[in-house]
Order: sequence, then C-alpha cells, then structure tokens
Amino acid sequence: TGFYELTGVPGILVLNHSGAIPDLDEAIDQLFRDECIAVPYRADGKAADGRLAAFTGFLSRLASRAKGSPKYLTDAVSQFEAANGAIKVAEVVADLGVGQRQLDREFKRIVGVSPKYFCSALQLGKALMALFENDDAYLTELAGDAGYYDQSHFIAAMQRFVAQSPGKFLESETSLLASFLRQNRNSPGA
Repeated sequence: TGFYELTGVPGILVLNHSGAIPDLDEAIDQLFRDECIAVPYRADGKAADGRLAAFTGFLSRLASRAKGSPKYLTDAVSQFEAANGAIKVAEVVADLGVGQRQLDREFKRIVGVSPKYFCSALQLGKALMALFENDDAYLTELAGDAGYYDQSHFIAAMQRFVAQSPGKFLESETSLLASFLRQNRNSPGA
C-alpha cells in the first residue's frame, strides 16, 4: 500500500509497467520536473549533493499529497505478512468484518494483485528463502514450514510462479533471482 499512499497511483496501474513513475501521473511528472530535472549536471561531479537534495525535496512534496489506504486494507496486508501468506483470505475477511468482494476489489486496485495472489507470493518467498538458506533440507520440511500442505503443493506453486521445480530453480543460471540469492548465500559474511 505504500506506493499508493505516497503517489496516489493505484497498484493496478503499475503492475507490469516498465516506464518511469512520473509517466503514470501528470502531476507527479510536473513535480518531478520542477524538483529534479531543474538541477544542472556538473562535470566535476559536485552536483550529486544537489541532485540528492532535489530528489529528497521531490519525495517530501510527494508525501505532502499522500493518500491513505482504507484501514481494513492495511490491516489485511499486515495479517497476510505476519502469516507469511500461509493464511486463508476468508479468515482475514471474517476477522476484519469486511466483505470478501470489497476486500478483493480494493486490494487489487491499490496493491495491484488479488489478496490470494499476494498471499501465494509471500508464502513462496518464505519457502524460497528457506530453500536458499539450507538447500540440503528436505523439501517436505521446507514446504511444511512455509505453510504448504505437502511437498507436491509447494512444487505446484513453484511451477505456477517460476515454471520450474525447486531443484531446477536452484540449478538455473538463467534465473536472476536464483543467481542473486545463490551468490548472496555463498558470499563471505552471509
């Protein structure tokens, strides 16, 4: 919800958008131009402090326009994150006393994905971090710790999100995430 709250741009507009953030909203674009583009580039490199101050000013002015998300939505996100996604959306709906359709509609608009998808991504993230921290662990144990019913449920989630089994994902040289996490895990001090 933070991006929406800071910019007022709904997550549904950002999903799969690879352009610059100012392109999403004319007011943000103008604010960015007023604050950041106006800082001249200096060949001696001393403009870095000026550019940082300009960007800080841009963020401060953006924050002054901040919007709030509905409390039930931020509460739902908090519950989903606290459970690492291993929670039924219906339980959260019942706990918050909000309608399922209302939560689904506002969640998708502000966050950009459905609550169920958000939970699935959180749950898979927890499992992948555990997998990278200890790739010798049994998949059944990792799957259970992440809240999956069993190993096949975890493998199906992997196939759905990254189109690979856990083993193939760990071995993959083409996956940026796998490469980053593998390097991070194997680096000194990690």
